Amino acid sequence: MKEINNRITTDGISYFTTKEPEKKGKILQVDAKTNTVTEVNMEELVQRIITRQGSLPTSTVAYNVTDKFVDKENENTSSKVGTLIRVGDPTYIPYIKVCRVAWNGGSGSGYMVGRNLLLTAAHCFLDNNGNVLPEWTCAPAYNYGVYDHLISGWQQGIYGANWISTKSASEDWCIVVLDWNMGDRVGWFGCQSYGSNSEMNNIFVHSIGYPATLENTQYQYYSSGNILNTYNGYFDMSAKPKEGMSGGPIMKWSDAVAIGINHGYYDDSVQNGVGCRIHQEIINIILSHQ
Repeated sequence: MKEINNRITTDGISYFTTKEPEKKGKILQVDAKTNTVTEVNMEELVQRIITRQGSLPTSTVAYNVTDKFVDKENENTSSKVGTLIRVGDPTYIPYIKVCRVAWNGGSGSGYMVGRNLLLTAAHCFLDNNGNVLPEWTCAPAYNYGVYDHLISGWQQGIYGANWISTKSASEDWCIVVLDWNMGDRVGWFGCQSYGSNSEMNNIFVHSIGYPATLENTQYQYYSSGNILNTYNGYFDMSAKPKEGMSGGPIMKWSDAVAIGINHGYYDDSVQNGVGCRIHQEIINIILSHQ
């Protein structure tokens, strides 16, 4: 198990974290009705996908058919704070698919990846002991209030068991099955995984979310930059998020595909953000719910 040289800050908590878990762990699922945690059988899940679709895609989850990218001219870039830019109207695509995640005592970010699926950071759904954060909800295109009365709770949460013990960037992911098909109203992101680390280096990305240190998570912001260094489960980027943006999408600018999840940022002297990579297990879980 290796440690990074710099301290990583995730939503106000600053600590030394492991780069990656020592080995792949179990995938767990927690159920809201029964409050039980069970292991997901990934082999059975993959076979269901193959039976239904005839094959298993290796890299990409398809876009929602109604999805299109918003022209940069439609963005309001007048409100700049450091490297962060406030989104003028989050009801534009792709920003409408980014959600403010909230619970009793805190908030973060997440984004739609299916009709009733939200992808976020594990630490924006679970506490440090692996318990679901109380009164958890998400709301798309939040802009100093809920957009068009759209808000959702959760039915199930799916995450890697390793995160509970390691808190590693590469394990900081959670797929939340929402309690209604909110994606039919706002759309969802396509997601892409990469086979090799070098393929991701230098990709220009948007890091999007709801920073707590700027207007108390009431408005959506983004930061832009390039992926600098890619590792097996995470990457560094010059787009630096702030506290509260954890769980939000790291979006490839060229085609609005999500390739990562905001985890945190290096403090001390390194001005970089840290993202959890979208990997094939995340892709397969999303496909199994379509």
